[in-house]
Amino acid sequence: MWYSVIIGSSGGWIVTADKRGWMRLANPVTGEHGDHPAITTIPFINATSPGGHHFIMDMESFVHIRYRGELESWMYPYDTVTHIAADDMWLSFYRKVVLSASPRPGDYAAMLLLDDYFGTPAFATAEDGRWRVAPSLDGVEDAIHHEGKFLSVTYTGIVEAWERDGVSGEFTSNVVTTRMADGGDDDHRKYLAAAPDGRLMIVLKNTKRMKQQNHFKVQVFDEMTQRWEAAEDIGELPILVGVNSSLCVSTAKHLEINAGCVYYTDDDMWEASMRRDFWCSNRKPNVGAYSLKDGKAMSIPGLGEHLSWPPPAWFTPSFPR
Repeated sequence: MWYSVIIGSSGGWIVTADKRGWMRLANPVTGEHGDHPAITTIPFINATSPGGHHFIMDMESFVHIRYRGELESWMYPYDTVTHIAADDMWLSFYRKVVLSASPRPGDYAAMLLLDDYFGTPAFATAEDGRWRVAPSLDGVEDAIHHEGKFLSVTYTGIVEAWERDGVSGEFTSNVVTTRMADGGDDDHRKYLAAAPDGRLMIVLKNTKRMKQQNHFKVQVFDEMTQRWEAAEDIGELPILVGVNSSLCVSTAKHLEINAGCVYYTDDDMWEASMRRDFWCSNRKPNVGAYSLKDGKAMSIPGLGEHLSWPPPAWFTPSFPR
């Protein structure tokens, strides 16, 4: 998979992006697979030629869609037209793909989170066959599919729920939580998760660490007070975060998983690509478990040696009934 990277993992399926900029949906257990719609179905993106090596993006059209025409000015560091190489789309344009529950080719919905420079999400459904960019003033940092809806957390720390209009097919959002304190802190990356009882949680990863070990904090939303509260201990729950859709699993069903821990993978594509470019792919990847109670990162027993390229992702097998 040198030329394919995992950019999503949900419900037993993974999403990959290849050197052509194409995204595919696959079930590693059954071998079932299919293509996502071409990224050029987004109105402001064109390929240089059929099967071309670059994509051209009209940034003025993008800004109009993202900000609903309400933004008076926008900084264009790369001019009003941006070129991205096809084999760099997973690095410079795609961030993560979140799938609906029980997805399969011909029956799914997908939410594509764009890189932080672009910030906004795009949605696709099997019956629609195209990507639709949705407006997002604050930008989307992470998302999950929960209780039949896509939920996302903005870069400013607000959770939104997304609904699809049955007539137009467009997706729009509604705010479902208050803003988390210090939600716009650039020193932490946010991952959205939902506990089995429905409580919403935001996992904060310290991205400005001075050491190699990751450090995490968890905030839980209290429906009664409508406030985010720090959780020093999440009890029996472990949370798995990374390029996958963040999830909580039962330690009663999975005795090998430690409760009260954040299991993480190295999902920084820039760092991973630099290791690849400098021939450091045989370095051990940044994968481990962080105990919230003890404030310590631990290795995962039995993980063994793995290449750090392509970056790893958590995967929950899905077997046909």
